[in-house]
Amino acid sequence: MAEALLGVVLENLSSFVRDELATFWGVTGEIQRLTNSLELIQAVIVDAEKKEITEESIKIWLQQLKDAAHVLDDILDEYSIRSLPHNSGSSSQAHSFSLSSIKPNNIRFRYRIGKRLKDITQRLDQIAKQRKNYDFVERKVIRERSIQVPEWRQTSSIIAQPQIYGRDGDKDKIVELLLRQTPECGGLSVYPIVGLGGLGKTTLAQLVFNDPRVINHFGTLRIWVCVSDDFSVIRILQSIMVAITKQECNIKDLDPLQNIDVGNEIWNELYHKSLFQEVTTDDDGCIRFKMHDLVHDLAQSVTGKECSVIKGGDITNLPRNTHHISLRKLEILKFIYCFELRSLPEGLNNLQNLRHLIILWCPYLSRMPPGIGKLSRLRTLNLFIVRSEEGHSLKELHHLNLCQRELSIKGLECVGSVDEAKGVNLIGIKELRVLSLSWDNSEESEIKAVGVDAEQVIEALQPFSNLKNLKLQDCSNCVQLPALGKLPSLETLSIVNMACVEYLDDDECYDGVEVKAFISLKTLELYGMPKLERLLKREGGEMFPHLHILYISSCPKLTLSCLPSVEELNLGYSKEELVKSISNLHGLKWLNITGGSNLPTQLPALEILVLNGCDELECIPEQVLEALNSLRTLRISKCRALKCLPEAIQHLTSLECLIIRDCPILEERCKEGSGEDWHKIQHIPKINIE
Repeated sequence: MAEALLGVVLENLSSFVRDELATFWGVTGEIQRLTNSLELIQAVIVDAEKKEITEESIKIWLQQLKDAAHVLDDILDEYSIRSLPHNSGSSSQAHSFSLSSIKPNNIRFRYRIGKRLKDITQRLDQIAKQRKNYDFVERKVIRERSIQVPEWRQTSSIIAQPQIYGRDGDKDKIVELLLRQTPECGGLSVYPIVGLGGLGKTTLAQLVFNDPRVINHFGTLRIWVCVSDDFSVIRILQSIMVAITKQECNIKDLDPLQNIDVGNEIWNELYHKSLFQEVTTDDDGCIRFKMHDLVHDLAQSVTGKECSVIKGGDITNLPRNTHHISLRKLEILKFIYCFELRSLPEGLNNLQNLRHLIILWCPYLSRMPPGIGKLSRLRTLNLFIVRSEEGHSLKELHHLNLCQRELSIKGLECVGSVDEAKGVNLIGIKELRVLSLSWDNSEESEIKAVGVDAEQVIEALQPFSNLKNLKLQDCSNCVQLPALGKLPSLETLSIVNMACVEYLDDDECYDGVEVKAFISLKTLELYGMPKLERLLKREGGEMFPHLHILYISSCPKLTLSCLPSVEELNLGYSKEELVKSISNLHGLKWLNITGGSNLPTQLPALEILVLNGCDELECIPEQVLEALNSLRTLRISKCRALKCLPEAIQHLTSLECLIIRDCPILEERCKEGSGEDWHKIQHIPKINIE
């Protein structure tokens, strides 16, 4: 939610000022401007989130806000990391001035990050000004930390679904662990259920909580407490007391709560301070992080040696029974922050019990540690980078028994043989839902003339039929794709920079029978495909029956046939023929055009039209707007050559919102009361011109 994200960013800005980092980096003015803009937005954010359900323009505004807030949070992180004593060379506080602050590296950093901060300040200024266009209800914001769990995040022990499938095995394992616990074991045992949001962790906990064996074993000593991200030990203890005593607990202080005789071991395992004090990396991308000491002890007592702290990036001496390593960057939680991680530490192949290796947000990572294939118990590996040398080929994946939802394989130009690709056995990973395959044909890549065609590699890496999301990227030599249209569950397909592909499927894929292609596809993304002529070589039959969203950019030869289910089209830098063919999309409701000077006609169902960066566009033809009887929102931005609005705009009775940005000529002509085009637009309920 935008409200929660905004609160986090404002708190980070406040901390940035308190720690004097704004003064150290000389950005006090920018930080104050950002704070002012965000506080103006915060006053209306609750009303905005209520109205976005019914008003598309507000939804767009909120998305722009969230995007900008994430960028700002990243910038603040980079400032903070650079300010740490490890990076500044100062032995005192991080913000103390030292000669290291004028080193060339820091000067370059100041310039680069300072420009980014200025840009994001301007973006948020604009977003704050735009709030005036929506008649939001303002509210007084009291900046204090809430200890309430948001209603939408609260959980209970009641199982909402009438029937749950596929969890019996997991439930039984946890129940057996719980029933093994005896008073003689001592202490408080904790069994964490770990996984991404939406996987069913809460449902599994509910199944265990309500299992008859657990009820019989523990009787009334079962307590369900919802712990939010905003961790409050007093609130948790109050909830426990209510569950035990069946009476309201209004005690606000920790000491009286601790003195109530319900078992001291409960208090000893809870701790009320923040979980993490410091998360960062050194200049080489090695991980450095520190938990609060007591929380670290609790975490270590819970996980034993299955989860280990990485210090200085050296994992060669980790216990052999380590099961979990996570290298990732999260926008809000930032559990482990990997900033421009360029290499993984050696020694991974010594961790014979390693179960999960997850690598996220590491765009500069160029190779894996050698011998990943030795990790015979590995079940999750979301990224593998192929290299031609020993210990780095696709053979490393041959004997791994992976069971995961997502996998990205990079460096496929280095595959040495078709058998090497076939041995990966993706079709055996029945849980696989998201697959990304990419090559690197740049001059800097490690390509070797091994004689394996990209078509053969793609065909050999055949995934299980339940695949839902597929991305193919940067294979400039691939001429013909395999029969992707036959994947029955495929919902999202993204093809990027495949310069020689002419069709997504051809005649030979269907052996003369009626075409039934991409029957489940909902989203199609096509970027940088200069030879692509049509989606299918032989069109007709049942093709793309559920395709709703289409992204097309830099596909100059492409034309579209009738795709009745397409409702949203994002078009970038396209030629006239493609733009004309948009008229075949009779159900189109949202059209976003970036670049170019051509506009489509005959789109009677269109509700939202966005023109962005069309610098060659001097006028909007009358016949374009005349047919847009359903148009509700018209957004024009960075169309600097656009001289006027057509007369036909006066007759668009459904038009509710007109937004004009960075169009100097048009802005002058549309000034309220005095502009030459004002009479054309004065009937529109919401007009936003800046």
